[in-house]
Amino acid sequence: MVSGHNEERGTHTPRSHRVLYALMGLCVVGIIVFAWLLISGSREYSRGGVAYEHIRSAVSLPGPTSGRKDLAAEERDVVVPQAAPSSVIDFRVARELNGDIVGWIVGGEIIDYPIVQGPDNDYYLTHLVNHERNKVGSIFMDYRNRGDFFDRATVVYGHNMKDGSMFASLMRYKSQDYFDQFPTMRLYTPKGDYIIKLFAGKVVDGNEDLACYVSAGTGDFYDQLDALRKVSTFHSNTVVEADDRILILCTCSHETANARFAVFGKLTPVSD
Repeated sequence: MVSGHNEERGTHTPRSHRVLYALMGLCVVGIIVFAWLLISGSREYSRGGVAYEHIRSAVSLPGPTSGRKDLAAEERDVVVPQAAPSSVIDFRVARELNGDIVGWIVGGEIIDYPIVQGPDNDYYLTHLVNHERNKVGSIFMDYRNRGDFFDRATVVYGHNMKDGSMFASLMRYKSQDYFDQFPTMRLYTPKGDYIIKLFAGKVVDGNEDLACYVSAGTGDFYDQLDALRKVSTFHSNTVVEADDRILILCTCSHETANARFAVFGKLTPVSD
């Protein structure tokens, strides 16, 4: 009996070991793949950050930069400064680096990026401003808009990145407190600069035409505006008229598989 028991155990042990080794091998492969994905993703974030820091340095004009970085202190009361700084972006240099650059947006604590416009709404989802392929992508204008921000409604997109970069901080406008702290942004363009006075934030479906929220004729526009304000994630006292130009900033949200979060603002020209 003892001999038979040993034979049985000896017969099954190698097979058990093979299964165990196979499982261990799969685990090791899984760990390696996970680590590679983690490192690869981290590398893309890092390369994206370096690319945007490089272009910021390249296009920044010398002189006061409070117009780019100190928006909260300068504009918290949402009043256009009497002596606002002229553009701090050298668009000649910017367009030498990328001819698709149509503007530059600054807002909140994080947003400080060039705005590009491609031939479609796909290319800059996966390419940096320097045309390098990268999941960080770019901040880009809808290809159907005029590149000078003179449409009734202009839509600008950006990724909601996990490290808080690009348009991730737009999500903070789901909070009244964050809006109260940063009620405006700044838009720089080759033809002039603007204060973006934010007036509404809304979770929308990714298939919606965002311009439809503010594109009705004069008679229906105010009904549209009232409806938008009623569902806004924050309350704003900004007065919006039917002939105002509207900038819509859009990023991914997580309420549903196709949810987006859109922040609406009106463009107010800055006088030199």
